[in-house]
Amino acid sequence: MGLAWNGTSSPNPGQEREAAGHCHWACGRISGGMDGLRKPPLTKPTQSVNRFSSAEWIEKKETIRQNCSMTPGNSETEGSKPAMLGGHQLFLSPPTMWLYLVALVGLWKLLRLFRERQVVSHLQDKYVFITGCDSGFGNLLARQLDRRGMRVLAACLTEEGAEQLRSKTSDRLETVILDVTKTESIVSATQWVKERVGNTGLWGLVNNAGISIPSGPSEWLNKQDFARVLDVNLLGTIEVTLSMLPLVRKARGRVVNVSSIVGRVSLGGGGYCISKYGVEAFSDSLRRELSHFGVKVAIIEPGFFMTTMSDSAMLSSNVKMLWDQTSSEIRELYGEKYLASYLTRLKGFDDWHSKDLSVVTDCMEHALTSCHPRTRYSAGWDAKLFYLPLSYMPTFLVDALVSWTSPKPVLLPKTSPLPSSQD
Repeated sequence: MGLAWNGTSSPNPGQEREAAGHCHWACGRISGGMDGLRKPPLTKPTQSVNRFSSAEWIEKKETIRQNCSMTPGNSETEGSKPAMLGGHQLFLSPPTMWLYLVALVGLWKLLRLFRERQVVSHLQDKYVFITGCDSGFGNLLARQLDRRGMRVLAACLTEEGAEQLRSKTSDRLETVILDVTKTESIVSATQWVKERVGNTGLWGLVNNAGISIPSGPSEWLNKQDFARVLDVNLLGTIEVTLSMLPLVRKARGRVVNVSSIVGRVSLGGGGYCISKYGVEAFSDSLRRELSHFGVKVAIIEPGFFMTTMSDSAMLSSNVKMLWDQTSSEIRELYGEKYLASYLTRLKGFDDWHSKDLSVVTDCMEHALTSCHPRTRYSAGWDAKLFYLPLSYMPTFLVDALVSWTSPKPVLLPKTSPLPSSQD
């Protein structure tokens, strides 16, 4: 490749070599290791080359540089133009980048929807054992699965609750009396389930039984108050699961544990939040251990729903009882105004608690019937849009928000400074 100049004068040979070298270097810099783009040896201009003036030479040199900068892959104008490779743009412009991102998210959503709509076959042959079926989520789930044709084994605390449930369901549904705080009751219920499922095993275990009281400021409670809630919500869940686990493993089935959004963000004293944090941890460890046996474990994290556990009258009565039982010193520190504010807050629960329990039971049903169940289900818009994001916020922000919305105790008087020691 040679350079032909038109004009009457020419720069010195060094300038010609610089211009030629610059062109070859700029045109081939994109792939220094590619064959055919090596810098060719420069030859001295012959006497037959035409000459041109210095001004024309400068203009010609600038033209060469511009022509070289148009070579695909050249980065003379890096920063102002996107890099090119083989005539294709290497970096996407911001609008194009966001378009690709939205497309990928949409594709992922469609794929997830397709996977989650795949249903387990032969549901009519699957046995599901549910605790806490006297009322609330457990009662509705038992009726819901019975309508779908599954074989429901419902555990109730009272005979009255069992009779009411049987009156609303088909003959397929069977009930048993179970107190999850008593080992002998759990052993008896396990044997009862084993007789019914036989060699097929237990497809689903739903740990739904739970209580919410005693609950209140921690200083108003004693150890027995904490233990009462933990025995049902956490230790009961653990013991029932361990007892039923061989039957679930035989069927390569599902364990569904009902936690709460307060298992992510603690919003009050007492054993309830503690027990739900424990259910979360137990479920996580159980899921990882049982994955080797084909057993799936799902966690249901409802927001605030209207059940017997969240009845404002029951909660208010519980708080009044705790207030009466606490010491005079504690009552003086918190004050009557604190109690009144606390009770007013509880009475407002009925207004903003959701009454549609099917939002939660639909999550439970999906965890039992889908081929690809989720690990966690946040049930309710309050859980999805407020409490779940809140759980990822910095601790100091969560503390400030909870403190701002909570009743305030009577401020303690400033203590006088300690007397200085005298020699």
